Amino acid sequence: MSSLFLIVLNMSLTASYAAISVIIIRFFLKKVPKIFSYALWIVVLFRLMCPFSFKSNISLMPVNAGVIPENIINEYSVMDAGISVADNAVNNSVHPALMPLNTASGFNMMEAIIEGVSIVWIMGIIIFIIYGIASYLKLKNVLNASTLLCDNIFETDQIKTPFVLGIIRPKIYIPVDIPSNELNYIIKHEQTHIKRFDHIIKLISFFSLALHWFNPLIWLSFFLMSKDMEMSCDESVMRNIDEDIRINYSNSLLSLSVKQSGLLVPLAFGESNVKTRIKNILSYKKPSKLILAASVIIVVCIAVLLSTNPVSIQQYQFPLTSEDIESVLEEQGIDMYIRDFNTVDSMRNMVTLTNDRNITFGIDAQVRDGYKILNMAWYLPSRLTPDEVQEFFHNELSKQFELAGIFYGNKKGLDKELGKLLEYYFKEENYNKGAYWSKRIGNDHLRVSKSVQQVATTIYMMIMPDEIYEDFLSSTNEAWKNTAEIENIKICNNTVAEMEETAKEDILNENELDYFTKHFAIKGYLKNIKENKSVPEELINPISSYFIPNKDKYLSAVLFDATGSVDVFVEMTSLSKDELNAEREHNIVMFYNNGKPVYVVRFSILPAE
Repeated sequence: MSSLFLIVLNMSLTASYAAISVIIIRFFLKKVPKIFSYALWIVVLFRLMCPFSFKSNISLMPVNAGVIPENIINEYSVMDAGISVADNAVNNSVHPALMPLNTASGFNMMEAIIEGVSIVWIMGIIIFIIYGIASYLKLKNVLNASTLLCDNIFETDQIKTPFVLGIIRPKIYIPVDIPSNELNYIIKHEQTHIKRFDHIIKLISFFSLALHWFNPLIWLSFFLMSKDMEMSCDESVMRNIDEDIRINYSNSLLSLSVKQSGLLVPLAFGESNVKTRIKNILSYKKPSKLILAASVIIVVCIAVLLSTNPVSIQQYQFPLTSEDIESVLEEQGIDMYIRDFNTVDSMRNMVTLTNDRNITFGIDAQVRDGYKILNMAWYLPSRLTPDEVQEFFHNELSKQFELAGIFYGNKKGLDKELGKLLEYYFKEENYNKGAYWSKRIGNDHLRVSKSVQQVATTIYMMIMPDEIYEDFLSSTNEAWKNTAEIENIKICNNTVAEMEETAKEDILNENELDYFTKHFAIKGYLKNIKENKSVPEELINPISSYFIPNKDKYLSAVLFDATGSVDVFVEMTSLSKDELNAEREHNIVMFYNNGKPVYVVRFSILPAE
């Protein structure tokens, strides 16, 4: 029974996501015929009653079905919805409370809780069904004395509003003494319900409500679906009658309205929500064919996207195994084989792949402080012809870039940004130049760079989470300082005022170019940060392994401290503007453009405490 309850609970959670989506979308469909809002509730009903779903690469659902594992009794990480904030909040609060109280006795608190909740759930369903059946039988007994008027229409003085009752052969029941000028469209209203099988839909909705009685969002959905059902039926009657009946229709609705319990409500003409229905009736206008066509397309697309679950992405554990890598290469149709597999330790391995043209691909998968880091590198030997290099970039590299998202896990975000990078590479054959790409994708940092040397062309990619990115920046900063020392570039700890004074003293002749006369480390703030591609020509051609510029990837900003401010260029970074606005130690290279100093923020780290 507990397993069945967990299945229903998963269905309820998934349906809740769909219901929230429909409620939001419904707000934007106010001016559209209500039949479209009503149609969307069928998707929620599908989610509530079907334990399975279809999968699609595009879906409005944020999670796959099966958010709560069926073996939750033995697992304490109880939620994996794909939304880290929600998952962590639930798991951190639930985990300590559900640990077994006495492992020796075998007592499991989680098992006891699930079993107890399952019993309450079953009891709720039984009470719900008994009440529904009793209400139905009581109503049937009241209608025994009704008189047949014609076809399936009956009249009785025991009711106050017309309604439809029955399943296989539904009947329309109307109260006596309804004015003849109102009787026609009242009957049409109930006939519309029957024609659209609303009586079947409402019965299924009742059983879904009984199944998910513990979920308040499903009660709200039932209420809103009934409201949309009635308003769409009102509109259908008015659309199919040539004359304007809005006033008479509203008066009839008002006079026949009765309050219902909301549990087993027959399809009554005068249900609750009378005020909303009358407003909708009085403001109703026949929609144009264009609006109807557009609405159909939009609603069908939304319904499909809400009916499907996103394709599940396998989560690979780091360090990767050779079996993982080989299986993914085969699935993706990548013609490479593992040449070396080197296990550094239990937290890291390094894999070398190659192909028949000696293009080498390295994968460094590691775990640091409990977080995954993925480094990937491609080496293209210099003996490749320009056509072979171009073919690699346009065909093989794009497919191999997708491995980053597959192995690391953030597939959609990484695929999107790496796709943009490939577009940049293809533009005017930019892959022949040095390229640097740094992006933040959710909680992950993506860095891609490319260098061209005599021996080979090399492309580097690194992905790591936000939690360890600052530590990476600090360690990389030290490595770059070592490179600066090798190239005899002096590191100066200065203020903004001292940097500007040094620039004036060291100014060169107009025909001289010295890219790396000084390197400054200045503690300060950046403001007025914005993307600016209009950079000096001298930034285009690198002459040092220490400074690899990229003219298409710069920000402009103002650097200031207590001594003054200066305009700077900032290499494109995955740090956010808020992080750059905070006090940081900015590493700056200075050179001259037509005798004027140009300052480029090469790197920014948090100042040492």
